This record gives sequence, structure tokens and C-alpha cells, in this order.
Amino acid sequence: MSSVHLDSIADAVQVGQEVETKVVSIDDEKERLVLSKRAIDSENAWDELQARLDSQETFEVTVADVVKGGLVVDVGLRGFIPASMVERHFVEDFSDYKGRTLRVKVKEMDKENNKVILSQKDVLDEEFEANKIKVMAGLQEGQVIEGTVQRLTQFGAFVDVGGVDGLVHVSEISWSHVDKPG
Repeated sequence: MSSVHLDSIADAVQVGQEVETKVVSIDDEKERLVLSKRAIDSENAWDELQARLDSQETFEVTVADVVKGGLVVDVGLRGFIPASMVERHFVEDFSDYKGRTLRVKVKEMDKENNKVILSQKDVLDEEFEANKIKVMAGLQEGQVIEGTVQRLTQFGAFVDVGGVDGLVHVSEISWSHVDKPG
């Protein structure tokens, strides 16, 4: 029925729904057919995913499972988002990602090995860069702006000004000498 584990068959199909399937085997003695919805979904998915890879299209997926090393999603076949390609920052525990909808791009495909690698980080990086350009274009030398201190270092404070970090050098923090910004 599906390329990923389902808790309930109702997650894949509903009573009365028409589905396209492939005949896997025919048992004449028992008058039984074995059909596969997954085989058809998988065949259709490769072409769609190749088009998305070529166009670098962003699309939504729902996390089906959290496994060691990343997230599993259903894209007509089993798709994998490695832990390093989920967020722009390090995430220690992915347990609350199951069931979440993520915006991803196809990063890599290998039909022979039935491997599809997706990345949400690429989407987030693009959005960050676009926002950074927008914020930087709106700033002028001498302009007074407000921001939130994100982190302190020995040489100054990094301040978020609309999604972009700016550095307030230790020599610019106060009129008097500051040894440690912390």
C-alpha cells in the first residue's frame, strides 16, 4: 500500500476510493490476486521527482517516521532527509518531527538503489539569503535600529536585526572601556 510504515491502512486509502494498482501475482487455485498500489506510486514518483530536481522546485512533505540519522517521508516512494539537511542549526532530538509538514527540495536521486535524498535546509538557506539581501538593502549608514542580542563573544555582541546578525564590536558597546561583553 505504501513505501513507508503505516499505523492504519486508512492512512493510505479509504473505502470506496478508486486506486490504480499493479498485478503482482495471480493464484488460480485460490482465485486470488495480489495487487500493489506502492509499485504504481513508485513508478509515477520517479518522473515527478526528477522534474522537481531539474527545476529545483520546493514542495511539502509530511514526516512519516524518525529514524537514526534523519527523517523518513513518503513521496510516492521512501524519501530520506538526513539530520544535517533538516534545519540550519543542529537538532539533537527529532522525536517531535513525526507528523510535521516540511518544505523540501530534491537533493539527490538514485533510481538503481531506490534512494531519494531531500533537504529542508536548502529551502531555509535560500529564504535566509533572500531576507538578508532585503534587510541589508533597507539599512543606511547612521540609521538607528533596534535588535536582540543573540550571543556574546570576547570581541563583541552579535545582534539580530530582522533575521540578520550584526556585530557590535567591544569598542562600540559603551563610552567607557568594556573588558568582557558578557
